[in-house]
Amino acid sequence: FILLIIFACGWSPTDMFPIYKNLKNDVVVQLNELFDREVSVESVSGTLVNQIELNNVVIAKNKKLSEGHIIKAKKIVLNYSPIKLAASRGNVVAALSKIFIIEPEIFVERYPGEIWNVAGLIPKVRDVDEKAGASPLSINADIIIRDGFGSYTDSMGFNDNIKGRKFVSKFKD
Repeated sequence: FILLIIFACGWSPTDMFPIYKNLKNDVVVQLNELFDREVSVESVSGTLVNQIELNNVVIAKNKKLSEGHIIKAKKIVLNYSPIKLAASRGNVVAALSKIFIIEPEIFVERYPGEIWNVAGLIPKVRDVDEKAGASPLSINADIIIRDGFGSYTDSMGFNDNIKGRKFVSKFKD
């Protein structure tokens, strides 16, 4: 009964265990390195046994968040198999089973010269290979997007009628 009252008052295990703060710092450092740009995560929660929740995630459009963002999500939930995690020696990416992206804003742009802004978010295989003992990034997880907003801007056009004119499309789930 006492635990029920404590949880009803808004207490969570994240308040008591500093591991979540350390995990948040580690996650931010790894995401900054992975995407080669600034990433912000307000907080980390979850069971840690098979799930990590990243709350209020923002990924910079270019190198710095002060230049704007390409993706912003209220929450990203990473579900993973603890057995696969142990078998892969702590490689969370290899152990992922589902990725839930909750209430994201995603901005996709194609610039002249066939340059896509989201291409910079895909880690380069050669960069991963340069690290000792690392293998190319491979994600074998379902990605589920809920209640999202997206914007696609194409500065090249896609047929002769609008070639060279900017095309903008927006969608919301």
